[in-house]
Amino acid sequence: MPVSHRGEIHDGKDVYTCLIQDMSRRGLLIACGKKFAVGQILDLVCPLTQEIKLECKVEVRNAEDDFIGVKILEVSPQTGAAYQRYVLGYYGNKPPSGD
Repeated sequence: MPVSHRGEIHDGKDVYTCLIQDMSRRGLLIACGKKFAVGQILDLVCPLTQEIKLECKVEVRNAEDDFIGVKILEVSPQTGAAYQRYVLGYYGNKPPSGD
């Protein structure tokens, strides 16, 4: 689903500002001025609404120019259910496809 949410990526050493441009049940498309390697594991923090802040661990699956495609590996227990409701608000009860 197309979105526009500012967030932060933590690589274990530094913090980088990013912009989430698309999200699905399992992954995100992120614009970031920093280059990351495919396979790299990162921490992502991103407010989705005033009530929901996504905090998750992601793996870089694609990296091209200033964009990375990431797979969500785990979502913090505090935001996991809220994130699922947020995404389900867009997708409804459609079964996962290639999203």
